[in-house]
Amino acid sequence: MRRTFVALLLVLSLSAAAYLAWKGVAELMDRRAGTAYYARLSQSVGDSADVRLPEPTARRPEDEPLPSVTDVERPQPVSEIDFDSLRMNCPDVVGWIRIEGTVIDYPVARGEDNLFYLSHLPDRTANSAGSIMMDCACDPGFGSTVSILHGHHMRSGAMFGDLDEYAAEAYFQAHPTLRLFTPEGDFDVEIFAACTVDGRDFGYPTDFADEVAFNAFVADLQFRTGYDTGASAQWGDRVLLLSTCAYSFDTARFVVAGRIVEDEAGETDFAPEE
Repeated sequence: MRRTFVALLLVLSLSAAAYLAWKGVAELMDRRAGTAYYARLSQSVGDSADVRLPEPTARRPEDEPLPSVTDVERPQPVSEIDFDSLRMNCPDVVGWIRIEGTVIDYPVARGEDNLFYLSHLPDRTANSAGSIMMDCACDPGFGSTVSILHGHHMRSGAMFGDLDEYAAEAYFQAHPTLRLFTPEGDFDVEIFAACTVDGRDFGYPTDFADEVAFNAFVADLQFRTGYDTGASAQWGDRVLLLSTCAYSFDTARFVVAGRIVEDEAGETDFAPEE
């Protein structure tokens, strides 16, 4: 009886070990598939950004043809990213973020909830890497006072796995801005805070009742940051907030906040709610 029990226990142990090994390999392959997908997508976007129309061939005045539709000056695209082409396979993409010199170079998807894109790529393929996801409470056109982006903290450093590197001032000094691409235009984002918060009570606000509430939000993030960024945000600015899991305690989250820099003319449809 004892030998039977020991044999059964051994079989169960081996089965469990085999399952865990299989699960580990499956997860590794899944992550590699996600990494390869994003690398291809980033490359395709980079290639499309390099496309330029050929210069017209010089003509003598007497040979100049009558004007045609093809001779009319084409308007310049408002974004470096061809969102029309991107949305053919990734219909829920609302933007793209890039931090030069880091792995962060990803499209931003927005779903009907905050669950789907935790486990799906922007083309809606199931994958544990998920997507960089805009919080569904935010305006898809980045018109909210705070536009919140969530991403997994991958052990490989992919997605938002390296976001907590901003806890070090030297890392911030090397990467003080990020680039936000949207169908309405591209913007620099000037980082003003990077810190750990408690996901249970942080609240992740998207809009504020008044200037006092907004200023308190900004000041709190700056106070939590372990160094002076030399940057800030004022009432009327739009803020981009990147968030990922942290592991200093169970409900810890690491966030990076930046001010979306408008063009010099100050032209924007954004206005804070009264």
